[in-house]
Amino acid sequence: MREATKHACLFVLLLSGACSSGSSKSDPNTSGDGGEATTSGGSDSSGGGTASASAGKSSTSGGKNSSAGSTGSAGKGSGTAGSQASGGAPPGDGEYLIPNPLVSKDKTVDSSPDGGEVAFDGLWDFGNTWRAGPKGWLKINVGKGPTKLLFLWHTDSTPDYTIDPEINFGAPTAYVVEVSPTGADGSWTKVAEVTGAPDDVTYRSRAHSFDFTGMSYVRWTLNKVVSGQGNPDAQINEIEIHDISKGSEDTWAVVGLGQSRSTYHGHPGMFPELIHAAHPDYYPALIDLAEAGGQAKDLVSSIDTLLELNPDFHFWILAYGVGDAENNRSPAETNFKASMQKVIDKLKAAGKVPLFPRIEKLTDGNHTTTNDFNAVIDELVTANDLPPAPDLYALFSQKPELLCVTDCEEGHKGLDFSPEGETAVNELWATTLDPLYAP
Repeated sequence: MREATKHACLFVLLLSGACSSGSSKSDPNTSGDGGEATTSGGSDSSGGGTASASAGKSSTSGGKNSSAGSTGSAGKGSGTAGSQASGGAPPGDGEYLIPNPLVSKDKTVDSSPDGGEVAFDGLWDFGNTWRAGPKGWLKINVGKGPTKLLFLWHTDSTPDYTIDPEINFGAPTAYVVEVSPTGADGSWTKVAEVTGAPDDVTYRSRAHSFDFTGMSYVRWTLNKVVSGQGNPDAQINEIEIHDISKGSEDTWAVVGLGQSRSTYHGHPGMFPELIHAAHPDYYPALIDLAEAGGQAKDLVSSIDTLLELNPDFHFWILAYGVGDAENNRSPAETNFKASMQKVIDKLKAAGKVPLFPRIEKLTDGNHTTTNDFNAVIDELVTANDLPPAPDLYALFSQKPELLCVTDCEEGHKGLDFSPEGETAVNELWATTLDPLYAP
């Protein structure tokens, strides 16, 4: 039984973050300047469609981190590295997160072309991908009961979140989401649409929330794939549909670079699966917004777009610091603290909860200042009363073998995570967040 004093404090923090939104956007469901249009459905405000934003490229950076000098058992094979000791109150008992369970598993799926059921198998296997060109569709019988859904699709065909047409290897550019009470012709109502306007920039993953009262079926129809690589088909790895009738609190967005693109995307064993295994009533929704390259100052430029594209995600993991520390730069050289404070302020103003883990200890010789950045992260966590996040510096200090040693991308030895490292990071996140979930 968890101690009642622990989670109550964090839950107050979560509620205060939501209540103090004061967002500069009066309605997150209206499209941003130059953004693609969306219709009906959308995020939690009534009316309006899923928001889209200016299709400009958002280049983010970062690594992973947690708090300095933290201790405690990490559990699940990740050594003794713990979560942050400073900052917001640790999670615990009392109130728990409201579940937004996965409702698309083991349901009847039809598609054209055939094979759409593999998009719902949870395997994250690129060799087991649904491929469909324009006018391809799939429909799933979710069943009656939920009054609001979150529809989340992922492709692993391109590593970056923002995809210009010239680097599009298989992300859908335009599509429509519809719902129906019966699945019969003539019974469908459009709840979200992405047109690709104005410049056919698309994204590696997107999510759309919409009303589902009295409905049973969801249909997704692809309208366009604009690929400078000559690939006419969308390649869909996974689709998740969550019941958010009671809210979309258990939703997680990751912003970062490099290692974040593979650690939190595209393979089994990510922390939502680990949370679900330990707490069957829950299934966190996760979207990975990571890009290759960039620094904290780039996130300042892109955070408004990312928020507008992903209005339903409540927790935002800031996997930043590694890009700024490249070439052994100091925090002062990149204006790291001021940039990340601006990001935290924007997230809190939008009613989101930032989590800022300490970045890992690297052995490539080009990031010797990472712990200087961790000192700044500690200051930001404390000053902004942020919830605890994993201490990746402690984890990788204790187990440097979790970094890539052999068969690494050129120049990435001692910088990227090994597959075992990616597993250990997700296990540490699951352990750190575990007290948020009811037993």
